[in-house]
Amino acid sequence: MTIKIVRNDNSIAAGYLEGEPINFNWQDYRLRGETGKSLFNIPKRFRFHVFNYLGIIAGDYLVGLAAVSLGYADNVFAYLIHPKKGSIFEYKSIIPTLFRPSSLYSSCQPDNYTVTYRKRNTAFTISKDARSSSLDVQANINDTLIMDIKFEYDLKKQQALRVADSSGLTNWGFTEKCPLARTREIRLSFEGNLVDVRPEDSFLIYDFSAGFMHRHTEWFWTAFSGRDESSGDLVGGNFATNNNYPLYSENGLWIGKKRYYFYNNIAYSFKGNDPSREWSIYTVDEKGRPDKKMELIFQPGPAPEFLRRENVNMLFISSRFSQFFGRVSGTYREGKKKYRFSDIYGISETHSTDW
Repeated sequence: MTIKIVRNDNSIAAGYLEGEPINFNWQDYRLRGETGKSLFNIPKRFRFHVFNYLGIIAGDYLVGLAAVSLGYADNVFAYLIHPKKGSIFEYKSIIPTLFRPSSLYSSCQPDNYTVTYRKRNTAFTISKDARSSSLDVQANINDTLIMDIKFEYDLKKQQALRVADSSGLTNWGFTEKCPLARTREIRLSFEGNLVDVRPEDSFLIYDFSAGFMHRHTEWFWTAFSGRDESSGDLVGGNFATNNNYPLYSENGLWIGKKRYYFYNNIAYSFKGNDPSREWSIYTVDEKGRPDKKMELIFQPGPAPEFLRRENVNMLFISSRFSQFFGRVSGTYREGKKKYRFSDIYGISETHSTDW
């Protein structure tokens, strides 16, 4: 059965959309203003946003690649993080799309899309096809960072977390997160030198998000993927808070072959109230008290080497975020069992945007 994200009555298929193909028919949504009257198609295009982020962990390196369409502008960026030196390469480009639609995405179908970008000596393609369980990346960034990577991405086997939620009369969003895609093939080079990494030592942080999001949106976000050396388990996580959606969260933890939900009982705190220092991410009970079911520590690397900041100010859009790169360690309790993992490569982000 195919799930239509926008139902015939203009409501959203909110909830956890597990294992079934999705018809992301966002153009059928009848966007309404504060008075309840439908808005024309031109402002609807400006209100719709879609972004795809891939955090590729290749041995000790982390490659970031993102394609963001914000209605008024496209934001494309890539970077490479070195395990000891921190950020050693960055590329970014903002392309206004005020007078023409974005050409980044062939479609906004989360099960089947192609992202294509080309500008001067930079080009990349991200292709996803749920029918063949494939996610492929080919990129040449400034003739400096070159990659050709193929992932196995099966919605059921890799247990992707897919959730939609709405807030208010006009705002809704869909997101898909998956830290357990299996690397089939990887070829990565930087400044002409091949990075020596095996497929089994390469991992993926995957984020596809789209919808009619709140004009002002803020969040804390943490994602990680890797293998715990002591247990041998594949471990991944995705956690976010303060993102405006009240019922269904994108919080999930993957350990081995199991995925655990956390709904909206996740809290964040920072040592000294400073996000450049140690982060704590933990579960809380119905009174907001730590319940010790899950406790994570994210330790960012030293700034500015392991910190990426961006401040975009355009006529209709402003976006301010800080991405910290580091390691996640933690515990999770399931009944009498207690799982431990440590030193999993990941990123954390503070984000505030008006779009």
